[in-house]
Amino acid sequence: MKKEDKNITDTATKALAVLGFIAILGVGAFAGVKVVKLLPNALSSLAAVTTSITSIFIPSKEVKINTLDSDLSSDTLIEVSDTYTPTRAVTEGRREDRAFPLTGEVSNVPLVGEADLTARVLSTGIVDRSTNSYTATTTIKTSDRAAIRFEIENIGGKPTGAWTFNVVLPTYPSHIFHSTTQRELASGDKIEFTMGFDQIADNEEGEIIINVDPTQSVKEKTKENNIVKHTIKLAR
Repeated sequence: MKKEDKNITDTATKALAVLGFIAILGVGAFAGVKVVKLLPNALSSLAAVTTSITSIFIPSKEVKINTLDSDLSSDTLIEVSDTYTPTRAVTEGRREDRAFPLTGEVSNVPLVGEADLTARVLSTGIVDRSTNSYTATTTIKTSDRAAIRFEIENIGGKPTGAWTFNVVLPTYPSHIFHSTTQRELASGDKIEFTMGFDQIADNEEGEIIINVDPTQSVKEKTKENNIVKHTIKLAR
C-alpha cells in the first residue's frame, strides 16, 4: 500500500471512531433524560400509602342461620382480617383470617322495590400498627395510623348483587382506596368496615369521602345516599 493511501485510511478510521464516540454520548444523554422523567414515578411508588381495612358482615335480622361454609374464598382487600360475629344463639368461634358467609333462608318477607346501598360513618380513631386493633378517639395525630369505622347497608327490598366502593383519604400524596368486589347484600344486610391509613396530610383537618358503587353497577332505588363525607380533626 502506498504511503498516501495509508494516511487516508488512518484519517478515515480516526474520523469514524470520533463519530462513533459522539453517537454513544448522544444515546447516553437521551437515556439519562428518560431515567430522570421516570424517576418521580418510581419514587412515588415507594411512598405509597399503607392502608388496612377490617370488615364484619352483619346479616339481616330476617336471616335464619343454618350452616357456616368454611370452604369459600377469602374476602381479603388490603391487609384485611374478615371476622364473622354471630348476632343470635350461635356458639362463637375463634377469630379467622377469612370470612365465613352465612347460608340460610329468609322468612316470608316480600322483596319490594330495588336494592339501595347506603353508607354511614360510625366513629373515627386510630389503629395500632402492631396489633391492628382499633381505638375510637377524636384525638388523631399526623404520626398516627388514623382510622374510620363505617358501615354499608342494603336498605332496599332486593339483593344488591356484587358491588364495590371507593374511599378518598386525606393523605400526602393523595390516595383513593379502591375495594375489591364485595359480597351480595340481601335486604337488611350490612358490612361494617374499619379502615386505617398512614401518611396523613399535615393540615388542621382532613376530609374522608366514601363512595359506594362508584361504577353504578347496582340497580338502586336512589343514588343520592351513596356518597358520605366526614371531616377529621388533627391534633398537633
